Amino acid sequence: MNIKNCMNDLINKFKNFSNPILEAEILLCKILNKSKSWLIGFDDYKLSQRQQDLLKKMVYRRLLKEPSAYIIGEKEFFSLNFKVNKKTMIPRPDTEILVEKSLQKIKKYNLKNILDLGTGCGSIAISIAKNFYSCKVLGVDISKEAIKISKINSHKLKVKNVNFLVSNWFEKIKFKNFDIIVSNPPYISYNEFSKIKKELIFEPKLAFLSSDNGLFFIKKIIFFSKFYLNKNGWLFIEHGWMQKFSVQKIFILNNYIHVKTYKDYGNNFRLTVGQKNF
Repeated sequence: MNIKNCMNDLINKFKNFSNPILEAEILLCKILNKSKSWLIGFDDYKLSQRQQDLLKKMVYRRLLKEPSAYIIGEKEFFSLNFKVNKKTMIPRPDTEILVEKSLQKIKKYNLKNILDLGTGCGSIAISIAKNFYSCKVLGVDISKEAIKISKINSHKLKVKNVNFLVSNWFEKIKFKNFDIIVSNPPYISYNEFSKIKKELIFEPKLAFLSSDNGLFFIKKIIFFSKFYLNKNGWLFIEHGWMQKFSVQKIFILNNYIHVKTYKDYGNNFRLTVGQKNF
């Protein structure tokens, strides 16, 4: 079977997905280790039997709604490719606004020391470090497997100004002079999870589930960050699109100033920022 026929077959199989063409391209690019443009230019290329067998297994997994990122073992985030597995949550485009706004603050105020809480595969920490080599970035996560993956990603992407540490939030962090703390913590409530369970069933619950209507870890981070930030330091927290006012209130109750919420690229309230001034 050549690429053209294979594409048509895959598009038909994925017809109930939101973007069947993209679904087909992702798997074929992985199987052939080629770019999307190569697929178009060489659509008469014939897949070997081994490639067809491997593709069949991948298609089966995708039709069971397993995320393609887990199937191919990687996910693009902020124009970088990150290795992921089922021990790490998949980086999402929604989170790119957190990196973008952090980079703006780093550039404007020449900030140096950055902490990423709940780093997962290291996508946020590495993206920040990759854009500003003058920064020192520390990513922490309670999962040893996640930290292992994040270290692999930093090595693969040749980013040397980032380090990773196994820590239950602030537990193992000794340095208390951060200019910026960023976090994409668990913020999905148990009630919300029951409604969207099928979308997240393959991902580690530890990475997204939170009690107290999804605010437990957000409250913890906002409170303890005060003791780890420099005066005038900034805290960036990703949250659910309906949590804007609750998160702003928690920031204000903890005496942060210049509290502001930004929308993600999908036009949903996603990121709240506050500055320590005490």
